[in-house]
Amino acid sequence: FMFITREMDYCVRIIRALYRKGMLSAGEIADLENMPQAITYKMLKQLTHAGVINSFRGAEGGYQLAISPTKTTLLDLFNQLDIELFVNRCLRPGYVCENIDCGQCGAHREFERIQTALNNELSAKPLSEFL
Repeated sequence: FMFITREMDYCVRIIRALYRKGMLSAGEIADLENMPQAITYKMLKQLTHAGVINSFRGAEGGYQLAISPTKTTLLDLFNQLDIELFVNRCLRPGYVCENIDCGQCGAHREFERIQTALNNELSAKPLSEFL
């Protein structure tokens, strides 16, 4: 069960800084977004590994977006970062429900409805609309 964590918030803030300013160093991002440098480096590594940003070494290096915020939603970002977003564990693929017939479970059906609404909201707008 996960909602938007502090780390996900930091990822969005890094994307916002890069979207607004172009290529930036880790220190510049940390300063612009009022983030601790250690967390900034951690999130930059995660975003680079996920292919969300590119890293360039050297004196003129820094970080730059590898995605288009006009074509990427929050749900896309969760997926790229391999963050599972489920309102209940029973919605995870392969989960074996304690109830023999999970499809008949009223709670499961309600969780599915909420999950669908959450996914729809997370994919309703591109990142560029709120960065």
